Amino acid sequence: GHYWFNGWITTKDPTSTQVFANGYTVSNSASDFVTWLLADGNYTSASTDPLVLDVENGRAWTTTSGGRKYTASLRAWTPLEAAAFVQAVKALLPHANLYVYMSANAASKKASDGSYLWAPLATTTRLWVASWGTNNGQVPDALPRTGPWQTWSIWQYTSSLRIAGSRTGAIDADLAKADAWTPLG
Repeated sequence: GHYWFNGWITTKDPTSTQVFANGYTVSNSASDFVTWLLADGNYTSASTDPLVLDVENGRAWTTTSGGRKYTASLRAWTPLEAAAFVQAVKALLPHANLYVYMSANAASKKASDGSYLWAPLATTTRLWVASWGTNNGQVPDALPRTGPWQTWSIWQYTSSLRIAGSRTGAIDADLAKADAWTPLG
């Protein structure tokens, strides 16, 4: 699949002069994602590759502007920002197989009225959920919480899988349902 990490946008930049986002918006993000996706010609209207928006906090960034040093941590996009991104991508690629990647805790967050915060995305995207349990490289016994999604399509069940003889450290491991590559209706 293809992956877009929720990055610096104007609504996430804590500086008045936009030193991190530089005026970049959700629409810019969606446009760039689709432009780069189509640039090599391998992604077509018939492609069913998952197009994934990763919704999570990012690391602390430091930049200098006008001789002044700024440091800020990237905050995850809100459900409205993520929905705007998905709508913009869908407008450019109507048959896209859209996903949102987030933790089970994030997917299950509720508003004060008891509704799921991410409900607006549950009808237009599939869920790739991270839920590691004890994170020991094994599939946990308990299924992940999925909030407003009826189920997960891809489940990242650990970040600690080790493959004997591979000489690599711990890696992420996922399970995918058989229909994970089928775009939503």
